Amino acid sequence: MAQQSGMEHPFLAHLPEFYLSDPLLCRLVEVLEQPYLELEQVIDRLPETLYQPEQTPEPLLELLGRLTGLQNEQNLFPPERLRALLPVMRRIQGRKGTRSALEELLCAYLGSFCSTPAHPVVIEYEDWSSSAMPAQWAGAYPQLYRGEWEFTVVFPPLLQLQDPQEQARLNLLVEWYSPASMTPHLVFLRPEAGLDGMDYIGINLYL
Repeated sequence: MAQQSGMEHPFLAHLPEFYLSDPLLCRLVEVLEQPYLELEQVIDRLPETLYQPEQTPEPLLELLGRLTGLQNEQNLFPPERLRALLPVMRRIQGRKGTRSALEELLCAYLGSFCSTPAHPVVIEYEDWSSSAMPAQWAGAYPQLYRGEWEFTVVFPPLLQLQDPQEQARLNLLVEWYSPASMTPHLVFLRPEAGLDGMDYIGINLYL
């Protein structure tokens, strides 16, 4: 009897056989061991779920997000967004704060729900300050793309990106992956923006 109980409830295997004759004590041990066994299952599955987030049970997504630096404040990211972000977050953790990491993260995120390929444009001070811009635009560039300790992310004119909640998520992602000394600015071009609109100098042509 003691051996069978120990196999079903591993904590009982550590008790002297004398105590196993007490049903109340055995039930108490079983109650106390349950949270431990559940946590053990979570830990055992971490390697599998980290590399295959599409198979991760929904309750585990929040935990995996925190392990990769994704703090899902106020449940801002729905499960399908978390599944799309987790592999990228794990891959670029070592490059956090770099332009390449931010671009890769944003492209992967937009690809998870935009029907067409979406490539945001990251513009830093060096990108426009050393360019041969037309004289009539010289005064507009500092207003549009800011100064030396700032950068701008211009998003393509897609209808999906006009949703305030999606914009809030993107703001959060950019803040997480911005260098500590830099201030990001996000621009969401309107779907009606075209060559005549010129919402942001040169960006419509680029997109």
